[in-house]
Amino acid sequence: MPSENRLARHEFVRLNECRDERFVGLSPGIALRRSVDEMFTSARIQPRYGFVAEGVETVRGLATAGAGIAVLPARHGGPLPGSVEVPVAPLRHRHIGLLVSARRTLEPAAEGFRQWATLYGFTGQRPVIGTRNGAVRR
Repeated sequence: MPSENRLARHEFVRLNECRDERFVGLSPGIALRRSVDEMFTSARIQPRYGFVAEGVETVRGLATAGAGIAVLPARHGGPLPGSVEVPVAPLRHRHIGLLVSARRTLEPAAEGFRQWATLYGFTGQRPVIGTRNGAVRR
């Protein structure tokens, strides 16, 4: 959300605290949008979407620009300048599988992701994420 939003200084936000906010989100049919919709449904909230987009970074940019707030995974590298990431309570997680061919060499970016996913996926530790005050949390 934009750093000047009324909820930006909260340690965490429950969905019922933002029921009157305008949202920006992913287009219907995208898997992450379905997960977010399930969160809203379980909280008995009907979000008002001002804008929808196909990509996470586009949604993040719209939220930073003040078009609304977004429910997205934390951004690796911390929030965009002018925005804050406030965790939704209770925390939600999703499982992601990774399948890698034993017959092909991965491109450097894909190998980097495989190493990152292997390190954090098998240890059960959450990846390190920067927060709005520069502190580190898992």
